[in-house]
Amino acid sequence: RDLKGQWQGRWPALDQYRVQGQVQGLSLQSLSGKAALNQPAWPGVQGLQMKFDATQDGGTAQLQMGSGSLQLPAWLEEPLVPVQELAADLSWKRERTGWQVQVAHGKLSNAELQGEVQLTWTSPTAGQTGGTLDLQSTVKRLDARQVARYLPTAVPERVRHYLRDALKQGSADNVKLRVRGNLDQFPFVQPQQGEFRVAAQLNRVTYAYVPGTGTGTAVTPTTADWPALTELSGDLLIERDSLQVKGAKARLAGAPALAWSGLEASIPHLADSVVEVRGDARGPLNEALRLMQTPGLSRLVSQVLDKSSGSGTADVKLRLSLPVSHLAQTRVSGQLVLNGNDLALMPQVPSLQRVRGSVQFSETGLVVQGVQGRLLGGEARLEGGLRWTPSAAEPPLQLRIQGYASADGLRQHRDWQAAARLWALMEGGASYTAVMQWRQGLPDLVVTSNLQGLSLQAPAPLGKSADSTQPFRLDYGLTPETRTAPASRWQDQFQVSVGTVVRAQLVRDIGGTPSRVLRGGLSLSPDAAPAVVLPSEGLGLTARFDELNLDQWSPWLNQLGVGAANPATVPSSPSGERSGSAAGSDALQNFMPNALVLSAQRVTSEGRTLHNLVVGATRQGELWRATLSADELNGYSEYRPASNAQPARLYARLARLVIPPSAASQVDTLLGDPPTSMPALDIVVNDLELKGKRLGRAEIDAVNRANVQGQREWQLNKLNLSNPDATFTARGNWLPSGPQAQRRTQLDFTLDVQDAGDLLGRLGSPGLVRQGKGKLAGQVGWSGSPLSPDYASMSGQFNVQIERGQFLKSEPGAARLFGVLNLQALPRRLMLDFRDVFSEGFAFDSFRGDVTIQQGMAHTNNLQMKGVNAAVLMEGRADIARETQDIKVVVVPEFNAGTASLFYGTINPVLGLTSYLAQYFLSRPLVKANTQEFHVSGSWSDPQVKKVEP
Repeated sequence: RDLKGQWQGRWPALDQYRVQGQVQGLSLQSLSGKAALNQPAWPGVQGLQMKFDATQDGGTAQLQMGSGSLQLPAWLEEPLVPVQELAADLSWKRERTGWQVQVAHGKLSNAELQGEVQLTWTSPTAGQTGGTLDLQSTVKRLDARQVARYLPTAVPERVRHYLRDALKQGSADNVKLRVRGNLDQFPFVQPQQGEFRVAAQLNRVTYAYVPGTGTGTAVTPTTADWPALTELSGDLLIERDSLQVKGAKARLAGAPALAWSGLEASIPHLADSVVEVRGDARGPLNEALRLMQTPGLSRLVSQVLDKSSGSGTADVKLRLSLPVSHLAQTRVSGQLVLNGNDLALMPQVPSLQRVRGSVQFSETGLVVQGVQGRLLGGEARLEGGLRWTPSAAEPPLQLRIQGYASADGLRQHRDWQAAARLWALMEGGASYTAVMQWRQGLPDLVVTSNLQGLSLQAPAPLGKSADSTQPFRLDYGLTPETRTAPASRWQDQFQVSVGTVVRAQLVRDIGGTPSRVLRGGLSLSPDAAPAVVLPSEGLGLTARFDELNLDQWSPWLNQLGVGAANPATVPSSPSGERSGSAAGSDALQNFMPNALVLSAQRVTSEGRTLHNLVVGATRQGELWRATLSADELNGYSEYRPASNAQPARLYARLARLVIPPSAASQVDTLLGDPPTSMPALDIVVNDLELKGKRLGRAEIDAVNRANVQGQREWQLNKLNLSNPDATFTARGNWLPSGPQAQRRTQLDFTLDVQDAGDLLGRLGSPGLVRQGKGKLAGQVGWSGSPLSPDYASMSGQFNVQIERGQFLKSEPGAARLFGVLNLQALPRRLMLDFRDVFSEGFAFDSFRGDVTIQQGMAHTNNLQMKGVNAAVLMEGRADIARETQDIKVVVVPEFNAGTASLFYGTINPVLGLTSYLAQYFLSRPLVKANTQEFHVSGSWSDPQVKKVEP
C-alpha cells in the first residue's frame, strides 16, 4: 500500500499472522452494521491509547483514554459516551463456535458516572442473533436522569424509556448491573434462561411513577394528574421483567408535609407497565386531603373531597394500581385514620370537630368504621358507607349519621348566613338521623327529627316549645329529570316539611360556579300546608290563615332581617351604601319570594281588622306588584324601589279603602318619620273611608325631593278628594323648618262645596247645616305630618263664600268652628225679640268672610251672613285647640234695602266691625234702633252669650 495513495492490491490470504503495536490518539468510526454475520461489531473511539498483540486466533489489548469518547451504537440507545478517563484490558479469541470477547478491569468515568465493568461476550451461534453476554458493572454514583441512558439496548425499549421519563432528579448510588445469558431470551423471564438485575440506592430522587409520554412530547392530562414522589430514598431493583422500589421514604408533590415511610413502588411486568404504589404516611390532615384532591385521585373517589379541609394530624394508607397505557382502569384503595381532627367535607356542609375513627376508600366507594365526633354542637356517630357508582349487581351502601344538633351549633355554622337570624331565635337542641347515598357525584340525603328539645320563638303556627314534638324531614338530591343529564346541566333540590305546617322545595342549577337558585316554593298553614307548586322560575310563597296577627309577625320578621330589605326603611350612608344590619341580611334576601299568595279570614294589626283578605303579589328584582281583596279594600298596587336619583314609589289603584281610626294613627306614625324614608306616592282610591267618614274618590301624588336649600322634603303635588257633596283640591309640602328642623306641613287648598249640609254629615257632623253651596280657599300649615293636623301650631288664612243655606238646631259643640257660627244658642239662652229668626236655625242667602289663623288662634273681623229676615255681622277670635271663643255678634233683623247696603258693604279690616257700624248707623238711625249686639264667650260646647246694651 502506498501510504500516500490508494490500495494497490489486496492483502494476500494469511492463515497465520501476529501483529503487535501501539497506537496513540486513535480515532476509529464504529463498524456497527457493516460487520459480516457472526463478526464482532467493534465500537468507535476517539483519543484512544492502545497496546495490542493479536494473531489469527485472538489477541489482547490494554486500553486507555483521557478526554475522549466512545461510540457504542450496538450497545446503547444514545451511542456517544463522553470519557474523562478509561482503562480496560481487552481480549478476544476464536472459539470452536465463534468469537469470544472479554473486558477485564474496565474503568470508566465522566461527568455523569464513575464505574467499573467486566464482561464476556460470545458471538451468536447457529439460530442466535444476539450472542451470549455475561456482564457485571458497578457505578458508584450516577445522575438518576441518566440511569436509562447506560442500560444496554438489550433491555427492552419500553423499560428504558419508562425509566428515562420517570426518574427526574437526584442520584442513583452503588448501581450494580448484572446480565448473563442468551441475549435472544432477554430479559430472562424464566430463571433458567439467564439473569438480568439492576440494583441501586436512590438518593433524593424525584420519581414520576406515571411519567409523561416522553421527551419532546407534551404530557397528557391523565399522566400529569398523578403527583410524583419527591425526595425519594430507597432501593431500586430491576430484576428480569419487573421493577421495584422498596423500603423507601419520600414525599409527594403537592403534599410536602406528609412523610411517607415503608413506601413501595413496583411494576410486576415491565411489558404491561402497571405501576403499583403503596405506602403509609403521617402528617397534617389538610395535606392528606390535598393529596386526595389531585386530579387522578379525585376522579377515583368521585370528587367527594375536592373542597374538603381539615386540621390536626392524621394517618394515611394508600394503594394504587395504575396501568400506564390505560389509566382509566386505575384502581385505588386506602385508609384515612382520624385522631381527633376537625374536618370540613365540603362548603355549606357543617364541619365535624374532634373526629376519631377510620375511613376506608377505593375507586368504588368508602366505608367508615367507628367514626364519631361533634357535629352541629352535639355528638354524632357515622357508620356504613357510600358507593360512587351503584349497580344492580351490588347492594346499595348507605352512610348513616345519628346525632344531636343544638341551636348554638347551628349559630356557629358560618356558611348558613341566610338562616343566621333564625338560629338566634332558637334555644335547646334535638336528636336527628341522617341517611346518605351517593349518586352521580352528589349525595342523596334524608334527615329526620321530631325536634323535641328545640324551641323556636315565632308566631303561631311556627312557634314551638322545647317540650313539644314536630316531625321534621329534609330530602336532598339531584332532580329526577337531570340524573341522566351531563354534569354541566345538573340541578339539585331540597324538600323540607315541618309537620303539616310548613312545606318547602328549592331547585338549584349546580352545573356552574357558583350554584344558582332556579325556582322554589314555600307553603304555610296552621292546619295543613298545601302542596308546593313550583313556579317556572323564582320563588313562590303560599300562606293560608284563619287568624293572622300582624302585630306578632311584623317584629318577628324584623328580627329575621326581612324588614331591613325594604329600601324605604333602611337609611343609606352618604355614599349610598346600606347600613351594616341591612348588609348582613343580604344572604336572606336571596331567598325572598318572587310570588306571594296569601289568604286569611281575619287579619289584625294595632286594632285594625281586615276580613276575608286575599293577596296575590309578584316581584321582579325589588319591584312588587300586588292585587288585594278584602271586605275593607280592593285593588292593585305596586312598590317601585329607588333607582339612581329617583326615590322609591308606591303606586296604587284601589276600588275601595277603609281606614279606621286605629289605622290612621299608624299612618300618622309612619309620616312622623323623616321625609327621606318616605316613598313617593301615586294613589287613587275610588271609595275612601277615613276614620268612619266616606270621603269619596281620593287622589294623592307626592314625592321626595331636595328643595333649593338642599333639604329633603315630601312634596304633595296633588291631594284631591271628590264626592257628590264637595271637591277638595290641595297642594303642599312637608319639610324641616325652624332652628330645630321640625318638620312642618304646608297646604294650599280649595274646597268647592255642592251641599254644605251633606258634606258636614259626611264628615261626621250631621244636622248642622241644610244645603249651602260655595267655596273655601286658602293656605294653612302646622307642625307634624299631613294627616295629623296640630291645631296649636296651625297658621294660615282662608276665605269663605257660601250661598243659600241654613244653620240647623243642634248642640253648639257638635263641630269646632261651627260652634262660633251656630247662633241658635242666642234665643235659647236669652229671651230676645228675634227668637223666631234663630230658634230653628238661621237661614242665609249668603255667608262670606275671611279668617286668619295664628298659632291655633282663628281671627275674623268681617264674617257676614245675609238672611231673609236679618243680617249678621261678626268679629272676634276662636281658639281652635282649646275650643273657646271671644266673638262680637251684631244682628240686624228685618232685612231691607238699608240693611242690604250694610251687608254688601265692605268692612275695612283696619277699622274693624265696630268702627264700620258706627259710621253706618250715623246715617241710618232707624237701622241702629233695631240692631242687637251680643258677646259670645266660653267653650264651644257651652257658649256664654251676653247682650251688649247700647
